Amino acid sequence: MAELLASGPVTVRSGDPDSGRLKDRYGRTLATIEVNGNVGKIMIAEGLARPWTGKRRPWYD
Repeated sequence: MAELLASGPVTVRSGDPDSGRLKDRYGRTLATIEVNGNVGKIMIAEGLARPWTGKRRPWYD
């Protein structure tokens, strides 16, 4: 993550791009971070994260 964030200008976009919500049900701010693309999607592609499916899952399968 540190290497990715240091690789270019960081852009933070407020809100969930799919739903448009600015806060989750617990009041936490939702945002997308971009550095040479969507950081979350890059991390998922590299196997360092997984997409949200609407519920918690264990890290092991």
